[in-house]
Amino acid sequence: MDLRTWQTITTGSVDLPRYPVHAGIWFRLLRTLLDELTTAQGRYGRQLDDVRRVWEHCGHPFRAGLYSWQPFETLHWTVQQQLLEAAAAAMELIEAGSLTALGTSAHLFRPEPNPRISDGTRPGPPTATAQEKPTLDELWEQATDALEVCIAAAKVNPLVAKQLYDFARYGCRSEESVGSLRETFAELHIPLDFLSQTENQRPFA
Repeated sequence: MDLRTWQTITTGSVDLPRYPVHAGIWFRLLRTLLDELTTAQGRYGRQLDDVRRVWEHCGHPFRAGLYSWQPFETLHWTVQQQLLEAAAAAMELIEAGSLTALGTSAHLFRPEPNPRISDGTRPGPPTATAQEKPTLDELWEQATDALEVCIAAAKVNPLVAKQLYDFARYGCRSEESVGSLRETFAELHIPLDFLSQTENQRPFA
């Protein structure tokens, strides 16, 4: 984690398992982890066991012994160090696949999935397992993986980039939101030149 932070400070971006991200994204991820690791126990919900496992993994007291949430900058250095080690442990567990993270940016710590290409073989009848209703976590992971496959394809395929941009732009209701969307595409390393075909279209009705 320290090496990634140093890379962010010195180059303005950091290489994560999924793809490089802007320094702003890295520091937001780190701040979010630090806040979540010290959140009041009653607010964890079903993630409580996972958070306890992170603290056990790094060998420190749960929530670094804090009884209430406090800003990271006001904590004693010993507590800050324990929190940073817990954040690093959480990243390690997420990357190893042994910790399920539900945050919208958690996928950045997982390797990019390989797109599945059919060999043309007709699929067989669904098994009993396949007919079972997937859990919310499974549906979320499938959606995240599908989005990441689209992003990976959009980096090299103008048509995919245009389709992804048009889909994402559907919810934009102002010029500011469109500009923010373009910044997001740039941070994802999707060439903005690929989107030039969309610029002649009016984004708002």
